[in-house]
Amino acid sequence: MSVKDDPEFQAAVAEIAARKLKKKNVTRFQARSLLIVLGEALLAEDATVREAIDLVRALVTESPEPWREAVDEEFSLAATEHVRSCEPRYLKMPQYDFEYTVAARHRLEARLRAAVEIDLPIDETLLEQIARADALLEPYLTQS
Repeated sequence: MSVKDDPEFQAAVAEIAARKLKKKNVTRFQARSLLIVLGEALLAEDATVREAIDLVRALVTESPEPWREAVDEEFSLAATEHVRSCEPRYLKMPQYDFEYTVAARHRLEARLRAAVEIDLPIDETLLEQIARADALLEPYLTQS
């Protein structure tokens, strides 16, 4: 199945089109859906992703500022979730949910990969915060 045929991708594109008809801007929710679907395909090295990336890049080009705002908000929230989940006092708890944290980090990576492909810049401060959180999390993932 092509990435463009993915139901979540199609739903997000349709919602963006409907909002555009009502002269409403893209929201972080649509941006998130598209970034995750595209990013997952990129991480999986899915050859069908190029056409979908071109479609989203065209949507961004039509209204760059609303996209910038939606993507900034989405990354701010996703990065904050990751940073807070990697707080050392939480990581040391015996019942800590590493599975959730790793899955959320994977979805964040998918968003990051898609943003790079679409030429949506990510705030350097957020990238630094994510890297610091990754460094805190990494020793816990490599323990046997």
